[in-house]
Amino acid sequence: MRLHVLLLVWWIPFVGISQRQLSGTITEKGTGNPIPYVNIGILKTNYGTVSDASGRYVLELEDGNYAPTDTLLISSLGYEQILISIEDLKGVQSKDFMMTPKAIEIPEVVLLAGESGKKLVPETIGHINRGTRVFGYWKDDSSLGGELATKIPADRGLRKLSKFSFELLDMRSDSVLVRINIYKGDKSEFNSNLNYSGLPILKTLTKQSSIVTVDLEPYKIVVEDDFIASLELVAVYGDNSPGLALAAVDNAGGLSYRRYSSQSRWETIEGVSMAYSVDSKIWVKRNKAEKVLARAAKKSRRGRKISGSVFYAGRRQPEVLVYNNRTRESATRDEKGRYNKVVGQRANWEFGK
Repeated sequence: MRLHVLLLVWWIPFVGISQRQLSGTITEKGTGNPIPYVNIGILKTNYGTVSDASGRYVLELEDGNYAPTDTLLISSLGYEQILISIEDLKGVQSKDFMMTPKAIEIPEVVLLAGESGKKLVPETIGHINRGTRVFGYWKDDSSLGGELATKIPADRGLRKLSKFSFELLDMRSDSVLVRINIYKGDKSEFNSNLNYSGLPILKTLTKQSSIVTVDLEPYKIVVEDDFIASLELVAVYGDNSPGLALAAVDNAGGLSYRRYSSQSRWETIEGVSMAYSVDSKIWVKRNKAEKVLARAAKKSRRGRKISGSVFYAGRRQPEVLVYNNRTRESATRDEKGRYNKVVGQRANWEFGK
């Protein structure tokens, strides 16, 4: 069985290199309000982090591992980017930044999506782990701003994203905060975030999390073709490092990307997809709607059906709970102890009172 790792922290301090910190607070120009979870880092290096809930950041640096001509980039959804030369920060240990709010231009195709006169049909797209030991993970909290992204194939046509789902396999810390980013479908367009609401899509994960679902309806995300879905680590809570592992898929046609921290260089991983699935609604011509619905029904029937009865001491047990501890689903059962459920390969069922 193949074991695949999509993200790990490889950075190790080098002896003899001068280490220092750059710290400060990031606020909104005009109001002075702190801006939480801002990405800050040196472009195309692994020196990056994310500001905390109060806008405070601490960036670990190593003099000698970047050039004076390198650039520090500060970015956040809904704000103008800040670019500053590293040469201008020579010897600086404390630096506050003010970001200017930016008007978000919503593409005409998004504004007109609901006025197409076509039928809106639900369709689930993406990737599902079917029990293989393939995963991606964050090793420690120096990965703040690190992202695991994967390409989601989608038929051409206007499509509204409604739910985003992924599977958490393991986590060492008490909880972590992740951000969901939706980009255009080409690696060169990672700066093209398709979330035009101006609001970050944040989700807190706990050790009790398993199959995690995030509502995308409030963000009004519309795509026209393939797109890239990403999970970004923005905060770690508790004393332990995150040790955060997410299910992936060993997929010959898969295409994934990773970066180790905020503003660092993206790397491409072929043949693997993160197990991200997306519930969507696609606008189609009415004569095509039935085909799309039939395809969705066929996909749902691929799940296998489990059924049977639960006995104890030779007698059926009507009050037994039949429970999938991965998906948090329970099977239907009748008063005679019989149960049935259509499930996918994710199933890991338990039986108990």
